[in-house]
Amino acid sequence: MLSIGAAAGGQGEYYLALARPDYYVAGGEPPGRWLGGAARALGLDGRAVGRGDFLALYAGRSPDGTAGVMNAGSPDRQPGWDLTFSAPTTVSTLWGVADYGVRCEIEAGHRAAVDAVLAHLEERYAYTRRGKGGLAEEHAEVVAAAFEHGTSRANDPQLHTHLFVLNWARRADGAVGTLKSDRLYEHKMELGALYRAELARQLEARLGLALVRERTWFEVAGVPVSLTEEFSTRGRQIREAMAERGVGSAEAAAAAALDTRPAKDQTPRAELFPEWQAVAERHGLTPEAVRGLCGTRPSRDPEREAAAAVRAAVGRITAQHSDFTAGERTRRVADEAPGRGLGLAAVREAAAGHLRDAEIVRLGTWKGREHYTTREMLALERSLLDRVERAKLDTSHRVRPESVTAAIDRRPTIADEQALALAHVTLRPGAVQVVSGLAGTGKTFLLGAAREVWEADGYRVFGAALAGKAARGLEEGSGIASDTLHRRLQQLESGGWEIDERVVLVVDEAGMVGTRQMERLFRGFLDRGGK
Repeated sequence: MLSIGAAAGGQGEYYLALARPDYYVAGGEPPGRWLGGAARALGLDGRAVGRGDFLALYAGRSPDGTAGVMNAGSPDRQPGWDLTFSAPTTVSTLWGVADYGVRCEIEAGHRAAVDAVLAHLEERYAYTRRGKGGLAEEHAEVVAAAFEHGTSRANDPQLHTHLFVLNWARRADGAVGTLKSDRLYEHKMELGALYRAELARQLEARLGLALVRERTWFEVAGVPVSLTEEFSTRGRQIREAMAERGVGSAEAAAAAALDTRPAKDQTPRAELFPEWQAVAERHGLTPEAVRGLCGTRPSRDPEREAAAAVRAAVGRITAQHSDFTAGERTRRVADEAPGRGLGLAAVREAAAGHLRDAEIVRLGTWKGREHYTTREMLALERSLLDRVERAKLDTSHRVRPESVTAAIDRRPTIADEQALALAHVTLRPGAVQVVSGLAGTGKTFLLGAAREVWEADGYRVFGAALAGKAARGLEEGSGIASDTLHRRLQQLESGGWEIDERVVLVVDEAGMVGTRQMERLFRGFLDRGGK
């Protein structure tokens, strides 16, 4: 996985304090490595990260002390961003319990994957501003320090790299500016997926490991689940803290991780590896057994695997979205790459090749990015729009005005906008109506009134939402019997849901529903007379 965090003014000491040449026997982590075109221009490429060089660049100065950017040395400047690349749990587990030879190959594969992603980032997403007001954007080279760490804060094996991208961007003419960080965040998912794809290829090529592709990540086949669970102390601590607080959101998980985070231990690896191997032996995974997992990768046809990855990527994208950007396509192909022998270069080639396919339609530029779709999706959208246009002519579902008036009278707190929206969805001609409103504007309250109106005039009202939680919220707030959209489609297409002209369906957050699902819903529902 990949996480990105903006660094604070004094945070640079954290990475330097852990890095030491004798880390294996004295504790800490390996010294950092300089990466990036700007590092090469500064003469740092290939050198270990030194304290003086790093802190100078951290402050916005060149290693010789010269100010590189306008606010160099300011305590308020943004020094850089920590892009943390973490290997999948089973990869870290193997690294922690394997013999020296296998361990070195895993480290080398992880290192190569991080380097490849930085090169991709620098080529496509490294930009700086220039000119009055910073209106002009220019491509730039970056300077980054890669700090490779091997343990979690609970001293479990966790192979990860803090790739610290400094806020120091070198333009083509040699001038220096600050780095535009929005591209890093915007393409975070793509960069993380490319890291996993390249790491998977490295592990297959170096060790012949068989990999199991999950939804957006992969694991190594043959690693006991019980062992990975025992090596997940931090995960248990975070889950326990969340359970005590009764929370379950991603934000709550991040807060719990911060609140329960202990200081970083510096136990030497010379002590940790034997301890980890003793734990793994209880679960049946010895260094010899790890060797037995090597060389089990099946042979594959690269062209066939690339085509399969593209097909799967197209299916995943168009299941929820009708268009996509080149970066989104690359990300989805990368998600499908592990276990197929496709690394970063092959993913880029396959994704770019698909954009040249005759099936792809270029839609134009929006917010500075080219958008694409497929001819199939265009046909589906035309079919969907045709049904909507025909539905506009259907006037059979309107209710009596007095039913609307009665519902309003029973709700003295109803706002004028809500009353207008109620009249819109119940009295306006057309079998399809749309209500849009910000969160907290009382849409569920409005739908409860609409349900009363429809039911008073003999309609049966049902609800649907993408997520089960949203469906429950719709039902509890409006009284409309609701279920997930997936379940409603199953009922509709299996014949288990009787639809006629007296049925009304309310779709919550309809703008989030993918074109494929919406077309299926309209085709199955409107064609049977539903509203």
